[in-house]
Amino acid sequence: MKRLRLTLTTHEPLLITRLQGDANTETSIDFVAGSVLRGWFAGQYLRTNGAASASTPQFTQLFLDGTTRFLNGYPVLNEQRSTPTAMALVREKDAPWNATIVENQLTLDQDGNIRKSLGGYSVLGPNATLTEAQQRTTITVHTTRNRMLGRARKDDGAVFRYEAIAAGQTFQAEIVSENADLLQVVSALAAPTMLLGGAHSAGYGLVSAAVSAVEPIPGTVTATAKKLVIQLESDLIARNAHGLPGNIKDALATALSTTPDAFDLTQAIARTELVGGFNNTWELPVGQDWAIKRGSVFEIETAFDAAEIAAKCRNGVGERTAEGYGVVAVNPAWMTHAALTLTDADAASNETAEIQLPTLSAVEQNFINRMQRNLVAEWLDRAVVIAAQTLTKNARNRLSNSQWARLRLQIRQQQQTTDAKTLERYLEGTKQRKSADDQFRKSRISGKDPRVWMTTLLQEPQTVWQAMEADTTQLPTLAGQPIGVAQDGFAKKYALRLMDEVCRLMAKQGGAA
Repeated sequence: MKRLRLTLTTHEPLLITRLQGDANTETSIDFVAGSVLRGWFAGQYLRTNGAASASTPQFTQLFLDGTTRFLNGYPVLNEQRSTPTAMALVREKDAPWNATIVENQLTLDQDGNIRKSLGGYSVLGPNATLTEAQQRTTITVHTTRNRMLGRARKDDGAVFRYEAIAAGQTFQAEIVSENADLLQVVSALAAPTMLLGGAHSAGYGLVSAAVSAVEPIPGTVTATAKKLVIQLESDLIARNAHGLPGNIKDALATALSTTPDAFDLTQAIARTELVGGFNNTWELPVGQDWAIKRGSVFEIETAFDAAEIAAKCRNGVGERTAEGYGVVAVNPAWMTHAALTLTDADAASNETAEIQLPTLSAVEQNFINRMQRNLVAEWLDRAVVIAAQTLTKNARNRLSNSQWARLRLQIRQQQQTTDAKTLERYLEGTKQRKSADDQFRKSRISGKDPRVWMTTLLQEPQTVWQAMEADTTQLPTLAGQPIGVAQDGFAKKYALRLMDEVCRLMAKQGGAA
């Protein structure tokens, strides 16, 4: 078996719609379907050789009888084509978002813990590591326009939205065949750019394409005794002997010219979904079928050898194999591991198309700066509340509520005046009043007299970030623009806010009578 590797980079959002979803939303699948690629190359062949070439044996071998198969395009990770993550690879449902341990459900004991499949696409690396693809989508709202007027009207101006694969991502598909000459024909048809999916006139579907040389498909099958594992690397449309939707046993029985009874299904982790398509020549949708979803995993006992099954299934199993359906992996490499470790993908590997940010005008930059400050203020306000709760939890309170109220009043006056010493003079003045001085000396915030703690913040405002335990290097950014918090004015603003929140909480918990 030989292949061409077709690398596709999206320069516009890509909309390849699925069947399910909201009536007012067109949602794209998260990969480049083999049926879309087959349709594009078939159209290119007819444009090159004329409509009469559709009746030639070569056209049949290329696009109709499954001699040439157009496999789905999946995300590229570290220059490798990823595959659908096996549904047997799970982690605990309530695990932290950054948990790195992935377990093999086929080998797990029933311990009562709830687990969920990873989903998505991944690449198995060395030392039992697994790298997940990070995919991005874009949502755009559109309005139906009258074709004659070119604008929306009251009676036909419905609002709808597209949820599409975002621009700037790279996918890799494979075109496979036993006949290298057919692959050479496909390679000659390829163009530097292609329009795939739908809504081309609305700015969707532009991709750049690069085709590799014809090469043999590498890979070996891990031998096992009796039991073997089958993973679907694409959706599978199976039929039983009565023409009704079938299961993996029916598909394997057809491929190996035997009966479903030759396979004993011991474990199955699978889902189904409805699949369809669209025939551009007829301008009609194709028939809808129930398919077993990509990533499904089956553990089977059979007398057939794993290598024999892999050889019989290398041209796909089930129906519509020419469109990329029915790709199976026999005894995939992950099955030998009881657990895997998730690793971070190279951030640039799935975003090879560089997206340049536009140059902003002065008005736009000012607007961005205001939005930036609002985002940072929201982040810091939460940090102030958390820090104040921590400080008051371990504080010693001997001040009366009236003293805390006076302090809050002085803090607010300090916020509104340009005189930087207003609050410091008030704190110094409390030492002249014996009753107030005694209450302050007996109270503690962060192990200090409240006056010393507040004076330190006023004189060294940058220490507020340490008091708040706020990592200012992790502040949110907008349009790639960070906001500086190093200025004393910005730090003093949040030093006063922290003092005010501490005073409020201390008064709430009560101190001296």
